[in-house]
Amino acid sequence: MERIPLSQWDTIFKSMVDKIDEGILIVDANQKGMPIIFANKGFYKITGYEPNEVIGNNPKFLKGPETNNKAANMVRDCIRNKKNGSINVLNYKKDGTTFWNHFSISPIKDNLGNVTYWIGIQRDITKIVEIIESKSKKHSMTVTIHTMNDILNNFLNSLFFFRQHLEDCAGSDIKILDEFDDAYNNFKNEFIRLSNIEKFKEKKLGDDFSVLDLE
Repeated sequence: MERIPLSQWDTIFKSMVDKIDEGILIVDANQKGMPIIFANKGFYKITGYEPNEVIGNNPKFLKGPETNNKAANMVRDCIRNKKNGSINVLNYKKDGTTFWNHFSISPIKDNLGNVTYWIGIQRDITKIVEIIESKSKKHSMTVTIHTMNDILNNFLNSLFFFRQHLEDCAGSDIKILDEFDDAYNNFKNEFIRLSNIEKFKEKKLGDDFSVLDLE
C-alpha cells in the first residue's frame, strides 16, 4: 500500500474534520490565554461566528449571562490534571441565541507527557434537551390533572355523605334537602364536564400536543 506523503496530511485532516457536523476547536496550550488555532466548519455553522472572530481568541466568548460555572470548573480541572472531560452547558451563538452544547475536551501530549494542545468538541444538543424538558412538563401536567380530579372527587363524595347525614337527621327540612340536591347535582355535572376536559387534555399530551392548544 502506498503511503500518503506527510505534506498531504494537513489537507486531508482539514477536509476530514470539515465534513463533521460537530464543532472542533484546537487550542494552543503553550500560548498565553490558550488561543484557538483551528476551528472546523461545523463550529462556525453551530455558533455563527466567522474565522477572524474565532482564531486567536479563547473559547470563553461562547459564555453568556445564563452560562453556569460548571463548564469552566470542568475545563480547569481537566487542564490541571491533564485529562479528558465533558459536560452539557448552555452557550451563546453570535446572534445572542442560546444553544445546549455537549462540550468535551481532550489533551494532546508530546513524548514527555506535556500537554501541547487541547481539542474541544461542541455538539448542539438543543433539540434533545427540549424533548426531555417537554416530556418532563407533560408528566408534571398529567400529575396535576390526576391530583385535581382526586381532590374534586373526594369533595363530591364528602357532599354525598353529608347529604345522607342531613336526611338521617330528625326533622330535616325537605325544602333544604331539595335545594341541597339541586346544588349537588349542578356541581356533579360540572365535575363530570371538567373531568372529561381534563381527560381530553391528558390524551392530547400523550399525542404531543400542547395543553395550551386546548384553552
